[in-house]
Amino acid sequence: MSTVTETLGASEVAAALGLSPWTSPWELWARKTGRLTEPKESEALDAGVRLEPVVIKWAEQYLGPIQRGVEAAIQGTPIVTHPDGLTRDGQPVEAKTSGVVGQIVGHWGEPGSDEIPEYYLVQCLVQLEATKADVCHVPALLGGRGFVMYRVPSNRDVQQAIVERAVNWFEYHVIGDRPPELTTPPPLSVLKKLRREPNKVVPLDLDLVDRWLLAKERAREAQKEADLLQADVIAALGDAEAGELPDGRTVTYYEQFRKGYVVEDTTFRVLRVTKGARK
Repeated sequence: MSTVTETLGASEVAAALGLSPWTSPWELWARKTGRLTEPKESEALDAGVRLEPVVIKWAEQYLGPIQRGVEAAIQGTPIVTHPDGLTRDGQPVEAKTSGVVGQIVGHWGEPGSDEIPEYYLVQCLVQLEATKADVCHVPALLGGRGFVMYRVPSNRDVQQAIVERAVNWFEYHVIGDRPPELTTPPPLSVLKKLRREPNKVVPLDLDLVDRWLLAKERAREAQKEADLLQADVIAALGDAEAGELPDGRTVTYYEQFRKGYVVEDTTFRVLRVTKGARK
């Protein structure tokens, strides 16, 4: 039997409302009802966690001492928030990073404004509803821009509307154990983490399974053909490390080096096609 999580965090509200670029309502439902076996992980998420103390430390230059490890609940709802910090006068602080690993995600506007991605804006408004503060500070470390400070002012009407929608979603889908409607299948990485009921057997659509097996066979045959053609290209290079194409592109087969951590250091070659003459 799945175990239901009885609370909803501020960062999860955006996912419940379908605004998160990382977590769908279906995945949030699966996590809240105990159907996923592992926590969500990503390089960007790990970078954000590791850099949060650095961003908070920078913010203290402008906001003064920031209290960490705080909790604020919205009475009468399952929403329990954990802001990254509170200023001395009780204003929530949400430290963010974007573009530290990969590209910047979402729109980040002028410093001092509330022009932050919508899913973070929702998180801040939920924090404001929980703390009853007038402003939420958002210090951010952005790739190519460095440290930037944003401010999200309180808007009680919008906050209460967000909370009402989130509570309705939680009660219907999590407490009622009704999965949200899927417009597209969840990512394979999420499905592989679903908790399975021992000895449970369900009927499957024959056409669905046959199409999957056919796709696997096509992929296997395509890989075989790609391997054979790659061997032909490498053979055509002879003892050269690169070749030139009539259209100006270059085929290279340079030696690569992989640093050994779990296994020993290794060197290998990668066949690539690039535009222009080789360097």
